[in-house]
Amino acid sequence: MAIIKPNNNTLSSITALPTGLGGKVLQVVYAKKEATASTTSTSFVEFLTANITPSSSSNKILVISGGRIRKSSTGSQTGVGVQITRDTTQIALPSQFGLYTNSTVYLDGSFNNSVLDTPSTTSQITYKINFRTTSDGSGNSGGEVSIGTDNSTVGLTLMEIAG
Repeated sequence: MAIIKPNNNTLSSITALPTGLGGKVLQVVYAKKEATASTTSTSFVEFLTANITPSSSSNKILVISGGRIRKSSTGSQTGVGVQITRDTTQIALPSQFGLYTNSTVYLDGSFNNSVLDTPSTTSQITYKINFRTTSDGSGNSGGEVSIGTDNSTVGLTLMEIAG
């Protein structure tokens, strides 16, 4: 069997892919928080942030998030919202779900999401995980929402992908 030598090089001397091939992971940033935060607000509250500076404006950022969330019921059809933002722009609404019960109980769940973002910049970008409670259609209060339930890990991973 013949050994193929790309550009007359041995395989061990190849250190990079040829130019023009997109999809290569250029950098990875990971942020996590092992803490619980709670809110009764129907406006989004910031929980976790991570910063990344793309090396080219044609590159994309793969954003992956996940963690546990808990909702206390108010006896009305209310829900939980978790969003991902790039600076102040919403890029993903990974979880928004309604919970219903007639008594005060805690309902546990989780959220996770991945989104391929195109920021078109070489300036530093801040990605955020935000959370809130939602009210029902009649304007009833949404109760309390806790993210990072029982100090579990909430994670935010950013990967710069060559364009």
